[in-house]
Amino acid sequence: MRNSLKLVGNLDILKSSHGIALTVGVFDGVHIGHHHLLKSILARAHEIGASSAVVTFDPHPQRVIAPGSEPLLLTTVDERVQLIRSVGIDVVGILRFTRKISRMSAEEFIDMLLKHFALAELWMGPDSAFGYRRQGTPQVLSEIGGRKGFVVRVVSQKRDDGNVISSTQIRTVLLLGDVSEAATLLGRPYALVGVVVTGFERGRDLGFPTANVVPPPGLLVPANGIYAVRVRVGQRDYDGVLNIGVRPTFDDGVGRSIEVHIIDFVGNLYGQQIRLEFIQRLRDETRFASVQQLVEQIKKDVELARVVLQR
Repeated sequence: MRNSLKLVGNLDILKSSHGIALTVGVFDGVHIGHHHLLKSILARAHEIGASSAVVTFDPHPQRVIAPGSEPLLLTTVDERVQLIRSVGIDVVGILRFTRKISRMSAEEFIDMLLKHFALAELWMGPDSAFGYRRQGTPQVLSEIGGRKGFVVRVVSQKRDDGNVISSTQIRTVLLLGDVSEAATLLGRPYALVGVVVTGFERGRDLGFPTANVVPPPGLLVPANGIYAVRVRVGQRDYDGVLNIGVRPTFDDGVGRSIEVHIIDFVGNLYGQQIRLEFIQRLRDETRFASVQQLVEQIKKDVELARVVLQR
């Protein structure tokens, strides 16, 4: 079981501090609600001279417990670790979630954590629970902590207009194409990374070459439409216009694609990984009566994207 947990970060501090302030969860998206919890842990760890740590799951527990019911993800596990570490957390543990772990009792799960962490405080949301059939509620874990030498802290959930901020809420707005609202809830623009593959190269024929991007499987792709995006190529950022959809003007029947025109970019991107940051949705995907009408609209999209991205 020890090999099921991969630790990333300042591992030396785990032994040199006065215990660990720890929280456990998926943390998909690492949104501003998560930041509220993580910053509370950081402040408390500093106060008591402890280290801070987070354990996240890979894959998503629902994929193991009820295959096919798992949600589309907002972040890859590597992005999740990077985002958690960027808040200031000392160590992130990536727990390989298995059927065996899913059937652990709350106390067995705690015992597994104690093999890795000198646990001083376990931080949870008021509705959090883990262990088989979510038996590890804050109340149950407080009793276990009383016997095993750690304290359970329950932190209130971050709210937006009275609603609890959640990864589910962010998925909902992204699937509606509202990337601006998603950015508000995330605390940053929603982003996708993906590899550039060969496409139809119709954009090149139209005077607006595009990169056809394929993200990792299981990640959420926002609603079909045209978006102003920032594009990271290597270490440089560019402005771009992104189309998600089925190219209705051509009606090629190939299916959904993600194609980005990178403004003022010249070069070959095939096989490279690029990053797309969604800044604003510009319009719906539309079927045009002619290719020339499509070209005229793309020109307008590019100019509007320039304005949006210069704000």
